[in-house]
Amino acid sequence: MEFIEFIKDLATYIIIFVIVILIKIYVITPAVVVGDSMKGTVENDDWLLIEKISTSFLTLRRFDVVVVRDSNPRFIVKRIIGIPGDILEYKNNALYINGEHIPEPFLQSGLITEDIAQVTVPAGKYFVLGDNRENSLDSRTMGFIGRDQMEGRVLLRIWPLGEFGLIG
Repeated sequence: MEFIEFIKDLATYIIIFVIVILIKIYVITPAVVVGDSMKGTVENDDWLLIEKISTSFLTLRRFDVVVVRDSNPRFIVKRIIGIPGDILEYKNNALYINGEHIPEPFLQSGLITEDIAQVTVPAGKYFVLGDNRENSLDSRTMGFIGRDQMEGRVLLRIWPLGEFGLIG
């Protein structure tokens, strides 16, 4: 009788462990920011919570902050600027999408974005940039990014505690 109770308890713990691992793999996971390419939005050594469902099943929106796998393979944090079908360009330090000037209130004052010739974002691809445009590896050098290159969408900064909150 005692052995059967032990097996039931063990099975319960194994199930809980498997559920936690599956959640980490497929739903939500932590990440640590390395570098300054998103300075102003997230900083070096910030801890973030990444949700993985958006990059697989949901609509990604312009200005979502995502974690991208680059060719190293390492993970880098970027902001979606162009979504599939967008015609975008930067001229005179201003973003234009489909011919309309789009403000970028998340950028730090005085930041310069070099001109980017007009490009059309292909179907199934995204144009991503770091918020610290002067120090960022992004679509200007990496090219367009597919969903399969995205680890997930950033939800929260969880560390430092004084900066805890939603990232957007």
